[in-house]
Amino acid sequence: MIKDFKKALGERKIPKSVIRFNMLITGIILSVMLLSTIDYYILGSEVESLSGENYHNLNSERRTIKIVSLAVNVRSFINVANNLEFDWYEVPDLARLMDRFEYLGRFIQD
Repeated sequence: MIKDFKKALGERKIPKSVIRFNMLITGIILSVMLLSTIDYYILGSEVESLSGENYHNLNSERRTIKIVSLAVNVRSFINVANNLEFDWYEVPDLARLMDRFEYLGRFIQD
């Protein structure tokens, strides 16, 4: 056995089992790299998809807030016109600068 080992060292040949093991390790590394690349691509596309969905949800929430704000301002505008609410602001400096009825009218038009 020692003679065979010395002979193999002397011939500088790599044993077949080591060659097979190297091929197996190389195959495993290549398959891991391939699977990692595929996973990275799939995760990237999911992130883009979620980003688009979040953008649409944000715009939807903005529309809802604007509708609620518009409803409150229209109700206040009608109440001020019918003398159900005061047509001035409680803050004296603000009341001096603008009329509430005019402000609500301009705000609703925007």
